[in-house]
Amino acid sequence: MGEAPRQPRHDVVRIGDWPNGIYYAEVEASDGRMGYPPFVVRPHVYGAHRVAYIVHTNTWEAYNHQDVNADGWGDTWYAANGIRNVDLGRHYIGLGAPPKWCAYDLAPLHWLYRTGKKVDFFSDDDIEGVRTARTLANRYDLIVFPGHEEYVTRHMNDLITGYRNLGGNLMFLSATNFLWCIERHGNRITRTAEWRWLGRPESRLIGVQYRGNDEGTHRGRYTLTPFGRSSWEFEGVDRTALPLWRWFGIEVDMTTSVSPRGIHVLAQVNPHMPNPRLRGEMTYYTRGRAKVFAAGVLNFPGSTYYPAYRQVFENVWARLVKP
Repeated sequence: MGEAPRQPRHDVVRIGDWPNGIYYAEVEASDGRMGYPPFVVRPHVYGAHRVAYIVHTNTWEAYNHQDVNADGWGDTWYAANGIRNVDLGRHYIGLGAPPKWCAYDLAPLHWLYRTGKKVDFFSDDDIEGVRTARTLANRYDLIVFPGHEEYVTRHMNDLITGYRNLGGNLMFLSATNFLWCIERHGNRITRTAEWRWLGRPESRLIGVQYRGNDEGTHRGRYTLTPFGRSSWEFEGVDRTALPLWRWFGIEVDMTTSVSPRGIHVLAQVNPHMPNPRLRGEMTYYTRGRAKVFAAGVLNFPGSTYYPAYRQVFENVWARLVKP
């Protein structure tokens, strides 16, 4: 992640001729408070790299409890059930970073930069601007969703499904993706209904879908399935070290009856939630030329700080980056 070049004080960060990437601005208020909001600088040329890395900016703002209208409630449906709209233009509370930025977003970025991976960074707005799945398929061999891409428009759902159907590879590194259908009007998004109730269950695309959470009260470790123990995803991995990382969970995804045929469950997380049937399931499937990996737990990206899981990342990346 790059740091924005230092500039004189302005109300707005002025973007220069900077390379595509995720940056942060150092912002100082008149009373001396500091903030460090991240932002995405769009590619000058789309398709310069064959991997698209999607930053889940809609979810960032949905989780933002900034109370702009000062009514005592955060301006998000997470604060009150009666709130249906979220303003994408609000600044983030605290130090200006999105909620869970350090826990969920930094680790995979560090891994990308340290390993020299080359990607095109997209915000949700940027991916919305792509008109057709064919355009995406011509430009990118792999699309990575590092965070929980929970809120997507009909165009986004059509775009990514069409991309998969054309042979594009997908990597979902968190849980709770493509759960809610939203509509975009100007700078606001409106949550309408869950995609599964609209006849488009997310497991049909991702392989797994959201089943539950307890806000991280209980967490667990991955346990390899018989198939996973002999799978390429775990080649070269010190499997005796995998159980040492026991903090997976928070939200969990599982396969369903409409998951793609031939899907493989590679590993499971039992976070010992009150409902004992809830598990996080790491999966992989192929559909024609398309290859799709899903981690099945919300905080999988954080495991890139741990050597055994860094090897899993490397294995999956090396396979899916190939058309």
